[in-house]
Amino acid sequence: MNQTTIPLIVAFVGISGTVVGIVIGHFLARDRDRRKWLLDRRNEEFKELMTVIATAYVNCADARYHIHEPTPESLVEMNAASMNCLVTIQNRIYIAEHIKNLRLDYMWLNAFDQLVKEKNPEKYGATVRKMMDSIVAIAQEHY
Repeated sequence: MNQTTIPLIVAFVGISGTVVGIVIGHFLARDRDRRKWLLDRRNEEFKELMTVIATAYVNCADARYHIHEPTPESLVEMNAASMNCLVTIQNRIYIAEHIKNLRLDYMWLNAFDQLVKEKNPEKYGATVRKMMDSIVAIAQEHY
């Protein structure tokens, strides 16, 4: 090797190291950004799910128990609120596995039956609270 080759090799190694560092940094940042994006979507789905369950809970309870006997209109409102809740439970993407493991669709249908068929608002409320507590526990797992 002559004396001009050594500085060229050192320059090449330095430039190569810089380029490799930039590429590795890019992939690490991209992976971190992707994980953050997925966590944000997951949190949005949990929040939306809890909002829909709470809204359906209040709408169903209001329709059934603020009047002595439910009117046909209030029954339609209850069914619509229940169906909206069930659809929201079933159309989650980023938290689908959690929902499946918790059996939230079954829990909601059971709660709704407790209200409509059994006319038991206490059991209905207890089941909905259990659903909400389960959702909060899972949503907080990654913090």
